[in-house]
Amino acid sequence: MKILLVGDIHKSPYLQSIKEIQDGFDLVLINGDFVSIQHPNETLADDNDFQEILDHFHIPVLYVPGNHDPKSRFESTDKRNIHKKWYNFNGLNIGGLGGATGGIYKHSGIEKFEGFPYDQQSIQTDFNQLISTAPSSFILLTHCGPSNTPTTDENYLLDDKERVDTGADCLYTFHLKKNGCMVHVHGHSHQCFGMTRIGTDLIVNPGALEDGRYGVLEIKEKVSVQFHQF
Repeated sequence: MKILLVGDIHKSPYLQSIKEIQDGFDLVLINGDFVSIQHPNETLADDNDFQEILDHFHIPVLYVPGNHDPKSRFESTDKRNIHKKWYNFNGLNIGGLGGATGGIYKHSGIEKFEGFPYDQQSIQTDFNQLISTAPSSFILLTHCGPSNTPTTDENYLLDDKERVDTGADCLYTFHLKKNGCMVHVHGHSHQCFGMTRIGTDLIVNPGALEDGRYGVLEIKEKVSVQFHQF
């Protein structure tokens, strides 16, 4: 199975480019932030923009909303929206959790920016509920990634005082134990694209489509990931 990994779109100028390559894939996984809402400042136009972006994809799509997406998308009945849900796509189990926690300065523990709709405690509640019904083997699709991980360590090239952890603690501790997760795909942290492992679990941040970045996940006998930029 060949899966297109897209996220942090933010009304990207590269939407037409991604539309033109999607025919070679079986599925698109979108990790959120279709638009760029600064909550609570949300309008009907934001939801219209969200839907217009979603309509660019004509092959099967599964997605979770990001912290800059409309609040209504966290309550949507759209079957493609797998926030707090499991979906079986041709035998492949995929679980989703949208939204993000706040960003925390690593040196001081002070919050740089608020999350939406989560803090560390509330995301743990929803994640625990999701994972309590997890199948034996699955892909995890979230907007924010695990804390204490290179794919969520913003400003890692700068002075330590500027480094910000954008991940969720519950996602990190989850991966420390054997759990059946084949790969965890997330976004949120634009500059931290790439992949790493926590224990044996593969963690993938395909990068922001806003910057022309996307990923390709292939599942055959083994799992492989490639990163691309327009």
